[in-house]
Amino acid sequence: MSTVAFIGLGAMGSRMAMNLHAAGHKLRVYNRDKAKAKPFADKGIEVCDSPAAAVKGAEFVCSIVSDDVATRQVMLGEKGVVGAAAAGTIVMDSSTNTPAMSREVAFAARARGIFYLDTPVSGSLVQAQGKELVILVGGDRAAFDKAQPVLSAMGRMVRRIGDSGAGATLKLINNMLSATL
Repeated sequence: MSTVAFIGLGAMGSRMAMNLHAAGHKLRVYNRDKAKAKPFADKGIEVCDSPAAAVKGAEFVCSIVSDDVATRQVMLGEKGVVGAAAAGTIVMDSSTNTPAMSREVAFAARARGIFYLDTPVSGSLVQAQGKELVILVGGDRAAFDKAQPVLSAMGRMVRRIGDSGAGATLKLINNMLSATL
């Protein structure tokens, strides 16, 4: 199995990360609130002190943080993913970002030889726990194909719907439509 850095161990992220662990992937995790990382440390999973430390040696990076501001810090900040990941790393960002943020990170990642997929999820805590999430993916097709074992360990349906920003766009449309019902 693969080495996966997982950034963001909140309600959704912790469940998604545990599913990756259960599927046999080697995890390296990071969360700003160290208390949220304790269940992972208790299972012998390496807890890192920054996103940059977590991505060292990882083939894949999964991130699910609160918004564009948190994404900018985690991805593009001083100790961020893009500055630390090796060329060829595939980053899957499940945060609810604006399409512009997704394209900004994708552009910065591409300049360093890193593949960035916006991979927002549709579902609740129950779906995250049960690997029943729907994952909408924007980004490079070859990176999407290579990321299938990681994505499939977290969701029941994974679909590439276009280039960078497409996943984020469809997620926001879905949220808007859901709010009108």
